[in-house]
Amino acid sequence: MPTWRRLCRFKLQRSKMAVRKQHSTVSSPRSSISSQSKRPAHWVNDKGTAFVNPWDSYKVPAFWPLFKFVRQVGKEQRDDPDFERANELVPQVKPDFGINEPTTKLKATWLGHACFLVELPAPKEGGRGITFLLDPAFSHQCFPIQSTWLGPKGRYTPVPCSVTELPEIDAIVISHNHYDHMDLFTLKDLYARSPSRPPTLFIPLRNTATLQSTLPSSAKIIEMDWWDESEFVVEGKGSAKVICTPAQHTCSRIGIDRDKALWSSWALQSITSTGQKGASAWFGGDTGYSYVDKDIHTIDPSYPICPAFTEIGERAGPFTLGLIPIGAYAPRHLMSPAHNAPIDAVRMFKDVKCKQAIAMHWGTWRMALDRIAEPPLKLEEARKEVGMSENEFSVCAIGETRAYDP
Repeated sequence: MPTWRRLCRFKLQRSKMAVRKQHSTVSSPRSSISSQSKRPAHWVNDKGTAFVNPWDSYKVPAFWPLFKFVRQVGKEQRDDPDFERANELVPQVKPDFGINEPTTKLKATWLGHACFLVELPAPKEGGRGITFLLDPAFSHQCFPIQSTWLGPKGRYTPVPCSVTELPEIDAIVISHNHYDHMDLFTLKDLYARSPSRPPTLFIPLRNTATLQSTLPSSAKIIEMDWWDESEFVVEGKGSAKVICTPAQHTCSRIGIDRDKALWSSWALQSITSTGQKGASAWFGGDTGYSYVDKDIHTIDPSYPICPAFTEIGERAGPFTLGLIPIGAYAPRHLMSPAHNAPIDAVRMFKDVKCKQAIAMHWGTWRMALDRIAEPPLKLEEARKEVGMSENEFSVCAIGETRAYDP
């Protein structure tokens, strides 16, 4: 057996051993590419200790332009007039998590930035479905510490609810280790509130080390590579298939650890009582689609696009709902390798085969040179360019719940 496969099997066995008797069970992840005999294209070495985006659609930004960009973002944050007006510019409501919606529907509540609470349809009338909390980040800053004088500017818009106000969470899904997606302060609070029923944590490969000092020993951590899948069963709530799917992004917590952990998107599929695929959601996490070397917001077919999203649509789609990032795209020549612009998002929507989608990754922090409320305006332009309706791909208020028929 190849070295990388032996390593995966060891990690999966270790994850399975960590499962304790409680309200949910999760199968050891298995690769859906069983015939693969060589290391995956996104592995840098046979040990799977470093990763890469293996497509022409990605380009590593040069250090000096990126350094100047970071300084410019910091300056614009300090002087941004939108900071005081953010509550007027970004719609917000108090979440009710769709408590009055039919339990037969898939529900998604946007909690700001890339955080969603997704509830799959309940297996029986009047019950609750499996709940997934995606990329929870409730802290004020995207930074190792929370400070009023150090680090980036904090939230433009407040968290719509506290951790204690969330409904019961069955699983947490994290796309990668950047601070705006893997928030250790929030994760610590989530596990502290339910010590007797800790949620299962699904993460991409090599991210466990970042979490070990934060999470309790009772936490079930399931590391997965691209195209690994696992069946997740929750007592009284049914079962779901969790699939780790590719994304075009990067990972780092401290700079010198760049791309030593994997990034991903995720597919969540409910499984019906007859074993068939039911309602499903695709979570884009944080991803780019096509590197462009100029600041354009229209389709230029001369630039290569990431083929992974068509593969996701063919292998795991169609999806009831897509949760797709649209912000942190400016300037395009620096940000496009790893961050969608709205024109990328609408093409991704089609590639992944989403029936409907909610835009995310905007309206919470200002992380690039696009203004806090600019992405929805660009999304409207992008929809017009590709002939897509607002009903298909829309924005919602922070805290709002949308419900979808399977």
